[in-house]
Amino acid sequence: MKRILYIILIFSACDPGEIPINPPTSELLIETIPLDPNYQNQVFYDLSQSSISSMNIKSEWDIGILLDSNFKIILNSANFSKVWVTDYNFNDSVDIANAQWSWDATSGNRDSLAFQSIDTSKVYILDRGLNINGSSMGIYKVQFLELNTSFFRVKTSQIELFNDTILDITLDQNKLFTSFSFSSLKVVNISPEINNWDLLFTQYTRLFTNPQIEYLVTGVLINDKTTQVAVDTINDFNQINYSSLSDYQFLSKRDIIGYNWKQFNFETNLYSVKNNINFVIRDFEGKYYKMRFIDFYNSQGLKGYPKFELEELIP
Repeated sequence: MKRILYIILIFSACDPGEIPINPPTSELLIETIPLDPNYQNQVFYDLSQSSISSMNIKSEWDIGILLDSNFKIILNSANFSKVWVTDYNFNDSVDIANAQWSWDATSGNRDSLAFQSIDTSKVYILDRGLNINGSSMGIYKVQFLELNTSFFRVKTSQIELFNDTILDITLDQNKLFTSFSFSSLKVVNISPEINNWDLLFTQYTRLFTNPQIEYLVTGVLINDKTTQVAVDTINDFNQINYSSLSDYQFLSKRDIIGYNWKQFNFETNLYSVKNNINFVIRDFEGKYYKMRFIDFYNSQGLKGYPKFELEELIP
């Protein structure tokens, strides 16, 4: 009996009509993002590559011209920047005391941006915000003279210097937004190409209400053109799998991951991570990942190093 059983097993294992295939597996990764203790860095992360795709000092750019909308502009709100849409002529003196400032909605809603719909007849006042040392980066007049899908023609000047400059901002067709610096008056290479990043770890300006206050928070913004996220505060992280996906509603809200996965204790002066918040993410390739934060400090005890677990969900 033993001999016959052995022969049957050999034949079944060697059936030339079948090729054994190992089932797909995924690996739980632990990643740490180096924002720095003063949050000076902006870090773009690619889920499919499980790697940082680019990193920059947050003060290196001021505005981003979006390619997925009708002449819309975002602020680099990591700098605490803001905009005033005025009825001034470009050569008028500007009374900042009467400014009515606006900020971008952190949701990324294209109808709720500080620059609103760009009007070539309007003069915009841009407060560039603060550099990494907390010093003002200056206030500029900005007028958009010509808009098309290839370039924006811009007239600009610091409000106190009247040093008018007219220049063309050439748009990068491979990126979600073209980054421009009013310090160098040049396009700067900040974000990766649109399909090469999913998450942006950064500071950004959050507008709170009742009472209204603007505050710099530190968290994650998504690539809202290619990436969607669902938030799960019910299930255990380890129990979330591919079969769970039908339970989720995926959204492309830019700040859906945001900053609220951590909290600050004013007595200990320390941050802690909320252990009941999980994120399920879909990238542009249609791959799914689960993610949760586990720390905000590095091994030396320095803040500004968000650590998270990440795992692809395999069918």
